[in-house]
Amino acid sequence: MNVTNLKVMILGAVMMAISIPVFLILARNGEQSPSQGAWLLVTISAIANIVVILFHYTVPPHPKFLMVPWRKRVLLAHIISGSIELVAGLVACFGSGPAVPVAAVIMGLASLVHASSALAQTPIVFGSKAVMVPAYLLCIVMHAFCGVMLIADPTNLMWAIKTFLVFNIYVWCRVYYYAFDGLKLFGNQKYSVSILAAGATMIPALFGINGIMLLVIFVAVYIAFYRLLFIRSREDYNDFVRERGRDSIIDRDVANLWLGSDDGADERTAREFFNNLDGDHDGRLTRDELMLALSSWGFPNSISKSFAEKTFKDKVLDFEHFKAHVWSVGAVRQRTANIGGLNHLTSEREKAEFVFKQIDIDGDGMIGLLELELLLLEWGLPSSEAELYMKIADTDGDGKLSPDDFLKRMRPVWRYIYFDILTADASRKDTEMIGRSVSAFKDARKSDSLRHKVKTQLLSNVPFLEGATDELLSDLSTSLISQSLEDGVIVFAEGSRGDRFYLVGSGIARVSKGGEKISDLGPGACIGEGALLSDDPRAATVAASHSLTMYSLSRSSFEFLTEKYPKIREQLRVLHQARRVGDIARTIEHELIERVPFLQGASAELIADLAKSLVPEHFNAGSLIFAEGEFGDRFFLIQSGTVSFSKGGMAVAELGKGGCFGEGALLSSEVRWAATIATDECRLLSLSKQAFSTILDRYEGVKQSIFELHNKRLAQS
Repeated sequence: MNVTNLKVMILGAVMMAISIPVFLILARNGEQSPSQGAWLLVTISAIANIVVILFHYTVPPHPKFLMVPWRKRVLLAHIISGSIELVAGLVACFGSGPAVPVAAVIMGLASLVHASSALAQTPIVFGSKAVMVPAYLLCIVMHAFCGVMLIADPTNLMWAIKTFLVFNIYVWCRVYYYAFDGLKLFGNQKYSVSILAAGATMIPALFGINGIMLLVIFVAVYIAFYRLLFIRSREDYNDFVRERGRDSIIDRDVANLWLGSDDGADERTAREFFNNLDGDHDGRLTRDELMLALSSWGFPNSISKSFAEKTFKDKVLDFEHFKAHVWSVGAVRQRTANIGGLNHLTSEREKAEFVFKQIDIDGDGMIGLLELELLLLEWGLPSSEAELYMKIADTDGDGKLSPDDFLKRMRPVWRYIYFDILTADASRKDTEMIGRSVSAFKDARKSDSLRHKVKTQLLSNVPFLEGATDELLSDLSTSLISQSLEDGVIVFAEGSRGDRFYLVGSGIARVSKGGEKISDLGPGACIGEGALLSDDPRAATVAASHSLTMYSLSRSSFEFLTEKYPKIREQLRVLHQARRVGDIARTIEHELIERVPFLQGASAELIADLAKSLVPEHFNAGSLIFAEGEFGDRFFLIQSGTVSFSKGGMAVAELGKGGCFGEGALLSSEVRWAATIATDECRLLSLSKQAFSTILDRYEGVKQSIFELHNKRLAQS
């Protein structure tokens, strides 16, 4: 505990000691037998407490209670003692016979443990510490006071009820918090409002209406003494009263002190968000689309309507107008900072990396001590604790956290931020807190199931996993996602951009090219590595056959794994090379052998040598393949598309599928005689100068055919 928190606790202890005589007076003047209202409150509180206890046992708590071992033990003691107090309290309040006083004593003892564990958590309480700390301290001393009185007189039903009611102030705080969260009331102040509402609900039943005055006076006196003893500046006071949200991360105003201006990145974010809003993809936003966005950003309805009317009055809301008139609004930019791409994140690694970027405020690819301090301060923790967090999660001892450290060692932190903060912030729906927590719980179960499947379904089938270490299996399972596809569903199409790598878990993946089936791939097969290794378009279409189950890696996860485990990258490179050779051989045999003059009647040996040497190349329409006057180093075959030749800016020739060009510069060592441009989207196969010479030396028939073609072209020019 740091010095400030120690001083706060000493101040609180003094105030609690002074308040005990007041409790005695209030208790003596209060009701001596429970009223119907008290019994109703006990009943409702019991039901709510059971729900809260079940919630605690099934849903992980806030990560600030999980990262530090001693705090985790305190929380466990808090939950267990609360469970015991609940059960014993029900017997003491509703039971009969000799079990009642025994249950009352157990309840009283549990209340002392529960109050002590609550006291240990008070310095890191959420909300405004100006309100929350004194309110918690008052609840704690009331709880302990009632527990002691119950132990001293276990047959007194009134003390059992008072102990039970003060115990349930914690429960009512959560009930109000969940209600305010679901109704979107009080914004960031809802935690402080919740504890005050809980006190106002329970204290009159404990000590009469004067109990409310006790709460007000206790909080006011605490604030007055704190200001007198500890506040030295306006900044100190602002920090003292500032609300620390349960569902917030680093204050963006603080982060902006470190964030530089990157206009290019900002425009990309604006474009991505605009496209997300543009539901009909016509490049324009409708009034309804803008209104929906403004509403989700938290703007009042009247402001949203006025803004939308002004925006659509004399302009079409295309991207340029959106960027100038909507994106420039500061509140919009802050609100959308966390939204781009959030709904497309799937694997644990992708989610952790997304959260990592929110905390990495200086953008250096590492989380340092300062960034951890800012996060912990937002959660009400002392900044000094950041060093302990760093020690727990920093595997290489360099004083910084890499994305991989963050994923593996700070799982409670990033999962909570992703599901309970960022997902809620980005959603257009009124997703309440319990629903988000349940989603996080389901996702965790799903991740555990995936780890099991990696070991049982993939380990024995995937070649590069043979002899895999536990670390590799862990890295793979946190990076993969699972999907089940019905027969005929397209996994990816030929010519599309590759952004994922796939492993077949069960079923059959059918590979086809140009509508013709190439092969069927079963369990353990790797698919799609080529587009990620070379950044080329997909070379074939893959579709599900026989209820396919696949596991996939995003491009970033693929790059992480293949960089960390170069052996895997090499195995996949060899696999891709073999597939590439086989694919080119099929292309020659089925598409080019009758079209290319020097390939007619080609032997299997020639086809094999060409397949090993030819390199696939892709050119978009209008792309320059080579310029007039440049030195030539490659020979080309046209697999698909059309290329045109121009000399001095004038078109002189055009070639289509099966055509070949570029031999002149290689045969004569002269510069290119013309510029060559892809008329439409083209797929070419190229031979390097060395490979071209090797083929000509090895196959006399090819050499003769190439020279004849070249001489013919010289004669025509």
